[in-house]
Amino acid sequence: MTQHVMIDIETMGSGVNSVILSVGAVRFNPFASTVPYPPTLENYEKLDNYFYERATMNSGLAAGFEVEAQTIEKFWLANPEMFKEAIRQPRNEIRRLLGKLTKWYNLNSDNEPVWANGSTFDLAILNHAYSKVHHSGGRPPWRYKDELDQRTMFRIAPVEKRDNPYPHNPLWDSWTQALSLQDSFRKLGLEEDDFSYK
Repeated sequence: MTQHVMIDIETMGSGVNSVILSVGAVRFNPFASTVPYPPTLENYEKLDNYFYERATMNSGLAAGFEVEAQTIEKFWLANPEMFKEAIRQPRNEIRRLLGKLTKWYNLNSDNEPVWANGSTFDLAILNHAYSKVHHSGGRPPWRYKDELDQRTMFRIAPVEKRDNPYPHNPLWDSWTQALSLQDSFRKLGLEEDDFSYK
């Protein structure tokens, strides 16, 4: 079965050097019609198709990542419950979180395409983080040519936005984005033979 990965992150800024708070990912088949409902945030580790980890802000700051006041004032202060979830225990040092993400991606991966909602945020920040903390040789586990932009797909094949019961939680954001990507693929009539993995 064809497997792709959708990744989403929450941060303390919008720049590439922002402190990462949490990372979520879903492994899914973009040519299917559904993505299994995510497990609870307490037992997601029992399923290989989901990834969700939080990072300590202190480890990010110690590694030289930055916090943007505007993000705190305009986003996190307006969403205190989301912020509580993003910083609750258990949390990892940022280097350990990236190591867990690498292990999860490599678990069943054969150069799986990696999607994110936009070309300059989630994957750009993660790529920079791998380089900055020198994890896995300073490179993410996926190939640069396997990075794909969901936002471009939505411009080509607009679809109705899926409901997200827990917005701005990266695991659930990844899930709803994966569902929407499936909708776009169906709208375009794409089949697996239409997709290049080279």
